[in-house]
Amino acid sequence: MVKSHGSLTGIEAKIEYHPAFEELGALYESWKRSAVNWMQTEKLSESSVEKRLMKKFNIQWAYADSIATEAAQCLNQLKTAKNNYITQLELQLSAKITATKKIITKLEKTLKLATKKVFHIYKLEINFVINC
Repeated sequence: MVKSHGSLTGIEAKIEYHPAFEELGALYESWKRSAVNWMQTEKLSESSVEKRLMKKFNIQWAYADSIATEAAQCLNQLKTAKNNYITQLELQLSAKITATKKIITKLEKTLKLATKKVFHIYKLEINFVINC
């Protein structure tokens, strides 16, 4: 019974599905998240993370190296994404500030015109009352 996950090519297409693969995948991702967290919070280097992974999770060097490399790449992507998102937010903010300034200017003009019209009507009413 082969479980298909999208389009598999090469050796992956020939490997029969087994639930242990999902468990190992979940462990791998968990270890990678731990590695990213250590790199981010404790500012550990890739080699320090490798050693810590081998010691804490009792895994072989090859797995630790792979996880540490992926964690470093992931952290770099997160930093780049953060900078890009900040730039995008700054652009949106400046556009909204410009739009708000235009609306305020328009409302001020409308208020000036409305005040002149109301004052003119009020002036006519006073003249009417005085002349009566």
